Amino acid sequence: MYRRSVQTAVILAAFAISTAVTYLILYPGVLGAGQIPASIPPGPEKAVAFTAVQELRYFRRDGSQEGPLSIRVQAFRGNGDYALTVSRNGDPNPTRTVVLAESKVEYVIDPAARAFLRGAARTKPNLREGCAHNPCQRLDTPVLGYEVVRIVTPLPGGMGQTEILAAPALNYFPLRTISKTAQGEIMSSEETISVQVGEPNPALFALPPQDFVESKDRKKFVEDAARLHGFGPM
Repeated sequence: MYRRSVQTAVILAAFAISTAVTYLILYPGVLGAGQIPASIPPGPEKAVAFTAVQELRYFRRDGSQEGPLSIRVQAFRGNGDYALTVSRNGDPNPTRTVVLAESKVEYVIDPAARAFLRGAARTKPNLREGCAHNPCQRLDTPVLGYEVVRIVTPLPGGMGQTEILAAPALNYFPLRTISKTAQGEIMSSEETISVQVGEPNPALFALPPQDFVESKDRKKFVEDAARLHGFGPM
């Protein structure tokens, strides 16, 4: 069995990959010019509002699961607002991220610490844009009843690759994501278990109460979140 430090490094790498996919960081132009194949369907003309629940798992090199199962809830409003909550071990007060599209402001809220961060919203390009630079394939087998496009993206430094099954009808939301090492070992998996179309629960977008303290020290905020929840905010 690998030493704990090695296991932790694997988890941190998988966590970084998960975070990148969460924010759909596939910037066009970074990998050079390219065109999206004509076989890849466009997304909806207007953003679709929905809520998705996902199970996140991280793995050791021997194939065993590292740490407890994480549950991630992602919510999208028709106006472009976005909310993210991740919990482990039935955490009753998980950290939340709320992105307001119009004001381009992002909040990371930790109810357990009664604190929050505020900053500029991170950009979320459409995953379809990645098809101009990465192998993409329209699949015949649906996921949760939705047609999907398979997108394969390389990991930095030849570390491996990430396979994403994204649903065009849901703004190219990734319904399934699996990251593997160059040797084919699974590092992490993200599986959507439910999708509810329609405007999400407003509580997911609640901003920090007035008695919460705005943190100006991101490093300390993340360290406190890791201590209180077992991992930092995504």
